[in-house]
Amino acid sequence: MNPEIQKEDYVSKELKKYSLADTKIIELRNKYLKIKVNGIDDIDGYALCKSAHQEIKAIRLGIEEKRQELKASSLDFGRKVDAEAKRLSIQIIEIETHLLSQRKVIEDEKKRIKEEEQEAIRKEEERIKKEEELRIEKIRLEQEKKERELEEKQEKIREEQKKIEEEKQEIERQKQKIIEIEEAKKRAAEQARIEKEKIEKETEQAVEKVRLEKEKLEKILKNQVECPKCHHKFQINKEKK
Repeated sequence: MNPEIQKEDYVSKELKKYSLADTKIIELRNKYLKIKVNGIDDIDGYALCKSAHQEIKAIRLGIEEKRQELKASSLDFGRKVDAEAKRLSIQIIEIETHLLSQRKVIEDEKKRIKEEEQEAIRKEEERIKKEEELRIEKIRLEQEKKERELEEKQEKIREEQKKIEEEKQEIERQKQKIIEIEEAKKRAAEQARIEKEKIEKETEQAVEKVRLEKEKLEKILKNQVECPKCHHKFQINKEKK
C-alpha cells in the first residue's frame, strides 16, 4: 500500500480520537447558541448557561489535550492535528464564547453589584471614620477648653486666696499694732499709777513730816517762856513722869 495513503489513513483514524464529529458540534450549536440569560433575576437561565459553558469548556480542553497527544507522534501529523484542532476549536470557541457572554450577563452584573456594595461599604466606613475623627477632635477641643477654663478659675482662686491671705496678714498686723498700743497704754497707765502712788506716798510722807514738824514746833513754842525784861524766850522742860 502507498505509504502516503497509509499515513493519511492513520491521521484520519487518529483524528477520530477527538471523539467529536461535526454533527456533534452542529448539535451543540443548535442546543446552546439559543440559550439566553434575561437579566439578573434569570437564575434558571444562568444555571443552564453555566452548566453548558462548563461542558463546552471541558470539550475544548479535551480537544487541546488530544491535540498535544496526537502531535507528539510526528511534526507532519502534528500540523494536521493542529489544523483539525484549530478547526474544531474555532467552532467550539464560538459556542463557548456565546455561552460565556451569556454567563457574564449575570456574573458581570453580580460583580458590578458587589463592587457597588463594596464601594458603598467603603464610603460608609470612610464616613463613619471621618465622623469619629471629628467627634474625637471635638471632644479634644472641648477638653482643652475645659482645661483652660479650669486653669483660669484656679488662677483666679489662687489670686483671691493670695489677696485674702495678704488681707489677713494686714489684719493681723493691724491687730498686733492695736495689741501693742493697748499694751503700751497699759504699761503707761501702770507706770503712771506707780508714779502717782509714789508721788502720793511721797506727798503723804512730806505732809506727815510737816505735820510732825509742826506739832513739834507747836510743842516747842508751847513750852517757851518770854522774859519780860529782855524778851528772850526760854524753853521749859517738863519732867518726865
